[in-house]
Amino acid sequence: MSRTGKIILLLAGVVILALIGYELVKAETTTLHWTGSYDPKPGPPPRPAVKVATYQIRYGLDSTKLANDSTYGTFLPYPGVPADSGKADSVLVTGLPTESVVYFSVRAVDSSGLADGWSNIAMRKFPDRTPPARVIDLK
Repeated sequence: MSRTGKIILLLAGVVILALIGYELVKAETTTLHWTGSYDPKPGPPPRPAVKVATYQIRYGLDSTKLANDSTYGTFLPYPGVPADSGKADSVLVTGLPTESVVYFSVRAVDSSGLADGWSNIAMRKFPDRTPPARVIDLK
């Protein structure tokens, strides 16, 4: 390969890396917070609580679909061990779309794999981070 060809290939690689880096920087991040849930055992009271094994977390851009379709959205893994019942719990969500409104929902899952209903829907609005056009008519 000629020297010119190598330089062009190197420049193309730099441009691709710059574009990838630009897209990574554009991703949004948020933290969701909730109170740790519990799973009451069936039977007559008193019913001791069964610790929640994990949470399912999902998000989407359409709040109506998120509320009415349990298969809609992007599903995320819950990292770590859930907090005890009644204690504060949270999850950091990264890689979210920019310049949009994103809706979230969470549900508890016990050690048998049984899931509760989906939570209320939380919303995060991510601002437009595009700078304004430059001034071109300064006199």
